[in-house]
Amino acid sequence: MNKYKNYPLFIAVLGMTILLGCRHTAVVLPLTPVDTLPKKDDLFSMALSPDNRYLAVGGARKVLLWDMLLKKERHVFEGGVGDILSLAFSADGKTLAAGGFKTVTLWDIDGGQEIATLSDPTDYITSLAFSPDSLLLAAGSRGTESAIHLWNVSNKKLIQRMIPRAKYADQIRALAFSPDGNQLASLRLHAIHLWDIKKESERIPVPIDGSDFLPTPLVIALSPHGKQLAVGTAEGQVILYSLLDHERTVMGSHQEKIFSLAFTQDGKGLISLGGDNTVFRWNVETQKVMASHRLNASSTFTGMITNGNIVAAMGREGINLFSLEQVRGIPPVIAILTPTDQQEVAMPSVKLTGKIADDTGIKDITIWVNGVAWKQHHMEGNIREIRLDEALSLKAGANRIAIRATDLDDLAQTETLEVHMETGKVYAAIIGISKYKNIEGLRYADNDAKAFYKYLTEDNRIPKDQVWLLLNDEATLDHIKDVLGGKILAQAGKQDTVIIFYAGHGAPLSNRNSLDGDGLDKYLLPHDADLKRLYATGYPMYEFSFLLPRFMAERVVLIQDTCFSGATAPYDSVAKGRTIPTGVYRAPISETFWERLTRGKGQVILTASQANEVSMERDDLRHGVFTYYLLEAFAHGDVNGDGWISTGEAFRYVSKKVPDATGQNQNPVKTGHEVGNEIVLGRVRSGK
Repeated sequence: MNKYKNYPLFIAVLGMTILLGCRHTAVVLPLTPVDTLPKKDDLFSMALSPDNRYLAVGGARKVLLWDMLLKKERHVFEGGVGDILSLAFSADGKTLAAGGFKTVTLWDIDGGQEIATLSDPTDYITSLAFSPDSLLLAAGSRGTESAIHLWNVSNKKLIQRMIPRAKYADQIRALAFSPDGNQLASLRLHAIHLWDIKKESERIPVPIDGSDFLPTPLVIALSPHGKQLAVGTAEGQVILYSLLDHERTVMGSHQEKIFSLAFTQDGKGLISLGGDNTVFRWNVETQKVMASHRLNASSTFTGMITNGNIVAAMGREGINLFSLEQVRGIPPVIAILTPTDQQEVAMPSVKLTGKIADDTGIKDITIWVNGVAWKQHHMEGNIREIRLDEALSLKAGANRIAIRATDLDDLAQTETLEVHMETGKVYAAIIGISKYKNIEGLRYADNDAKAFYKYLTEDNRIPKDQVWLLLNDEATLDHIKDVLGGKILAQAGKQDTVIIFYAGHGAPLSNRNSLDGDGLDKYLLPHDADLKRLYATGYPMYEFSFLLPRFMAERVVLIQDTCFSGATAPYDSVAKGRTIPTGVYRAPISETFWERLTRGKGQVILTASQANEVSMERDDLRHGVFTYYLLEAFAHGDVNGDGWISTGEAFRYVSKKVPDATGQNQNPVKTGHEVGNEIVLGRVRSGK
């Protein structure tokens, strides 16, 4: 017996209970049998699902999945390579990993189908561990290198291959992730190593040997808060190691080797299983044994595992399952409304909505995005229902989202889903005309274009060779057509976004055959437009009905600070209208022409005013009224707080500000059809 405090002083077996005497406590607790699996073949490994629903048992080239609720086989997974020496469930309970000879096989638990086979290790896979968000899988092997392989579960690609420093050939006996998924603990002969996953580096090995004895570590566990490491040894010792101050404490000892360790959900307790058929529940703070169980004094178990609630004990006759807790309720129910699994989005954020409910009360909620804890929330009081409403930022490509909820009984449930953000470039044409060759000019249309160009190239860092700025005499009809129907049309691909911004004059022209039914065609006026030759020198709006569908880009946004009414501003002393009278009979302009221009999917038009209104610019703003508040929306219009401004957010902002600033005489319009989420215009401007 070692010299350290709190070790057991005596053990008395009372049927199916055990009296454990320590210096500080003596507790007798009943053991609750759950199920028995008779042995049919050789058994090599076991794993318990996080929700206590399934037991996985590894044999020769196959895995049995046992349903502990229905007490029957759920699946028999066949096709593994060699003996299955290691098993692990993902944190969300949807995937089972089985380690065989040089391969890891992933199985879908619900469908019973093989997902993938991961190959690369040098020998048998001796240990497996999923990250808390189920995004990463670590596999330890045996052999001359005893390497650790880290895979991305989503794309099945090998991310890292890590080899602990060691003098002798051995095997990776155990693996454990930190709660945030950033660190990985690995165990091999007389050595425990901590790996920084983000930096792909190995930290200093954890010292576990002492002057009084040389323990042989067999199992490890990391606490839920990531501050402590528990070690179980071949000599039966339970060692607690602080990762903060590096203090090592031997809490006590079993009579034989330790088979398994598991922290409780709150990190305050630790469960240890010994080859002496005892189960100890430790108080981590005091290092005292608070309770104990006796499995069966007459049985010889070759292996035991626990997840803190269930104990699975493997023996010659089969596997016995026991519960360490009283019969309790069900874990929380997590219902996700948006997004859906495998959804594709075009913007770098997504709204997570749904509901979490529990019969006893919700204690904790954690949301991970790509392995990083996005939000952690501890509930106070007896809250039985929580609504989810979170804006999550995404990266390009696949994004793994995990939601974990724990109730007051420490029962936990995890739901995961994957969202794909399409990657692509932004191409933009920025046109601003204050000075006209043949027409009375404007004052601030070129200011509008310069400010919008600055927003795209500086705030959003869009390369300048993807943005064309045409100001005043540069914005001729030929140049506008060359940029829109030539350069951008040739370069923008399917996953790209095209933004067209125009600030300047607009004008109507009579056409009794107008498709809009109002007898008018509408024109944007280039620098060289001539009102007497408007058909030949203007840019007709109906041209966009042919141009927009020609873009390969699935997202096209046309922003216009102009109008076509041919009227004057309602208060000329303060504002000037961006439209030119052409002497035509002014019938009411139809509102339908905007819809006709955006019949395709992913095409949106934001315009400064309704069809029969005047778009104004003002000296006090030094901009068009619409553009002034559009630029302001880029700083203050982020409704969902995701750091990005969408077409909808921009429109909601200007549709309130512009009418207020013009005495309700100018009302912006948004038309078009967006597929899935709203199209992103850019990032939120900071410090504006």
